[in-house]
Amino acid sequence: MVSANQPQEDDQALVTASALGDTLAASRLVEKYYDRLYNSIHKILDNHEDAKDATQEAFLQVFRAVHKFQNRCQFYTWIYKIALNCAFNLRRNNKKHHPQVDQRLPLQNTERVDPNLFNQPEESAEFLDEIGRVRKGLQLLGSDYRDVLVLKEVEEMDYQTISEILDIPIGTVRSRLHRARQELRWILEQWEARQSQKLEGGSHGQN
Repeated sequence: MVSANQPQEDDQALVTASALGDTLAASRLVEKYYDRLYNSIHKILDNHEDAKDATQEAFLQVFRAVHKFQNRCQFYTWIYKIALNCAFNLRRNNKKHHPQVDQRLPLQNTERVDPNLFNQPEESAEFLDEIGRVRKGLQLLGSDYRDVLVLKEVEEMDYQTISEILDIPIGTVRSRLHRARQELRWILEQWEARQSQKLEGGSHGQN
């Protein structure tokens, strides 16, 4: 399998070959980026089938228009933007056919937010233990906040790239990211408080 860490020039060679009809080169691009793209889109859509459909549709669109890629950005950024548009279309269609009540928790007590939620070292046991709760918290965030948080903290994209992908000003990217971190922190705090109440209730019941 081709490593996703190989130089950008390798991508350009594969893209050029794909544009000339080289199916092996196209397969190598899919092999190189499918899992990463799917995993990121899944965090946004929170649905396996929808994420799979959006990822597959993105690759179909990419190879229909691969001759238009001009190497002005990284290939992954280009395909990610296409995949994100596919994901947004799916999400809009799902909302039209299956409207749901907004289940997000209200934002409160934001002065207690820790802005370094995502800056803890990965080897930290506390951080690793929190991953599952963060994933659940992402599901409760509004889509605007979840999208920008995934792009910044999961994909590690810079503000300029996020601005281009979401087609919003950099200032909006910053404000949404700030609010998303606040809201996610509050959700996690509420989850921990409820878990503590359950544990306390269980211990009292045994006495």
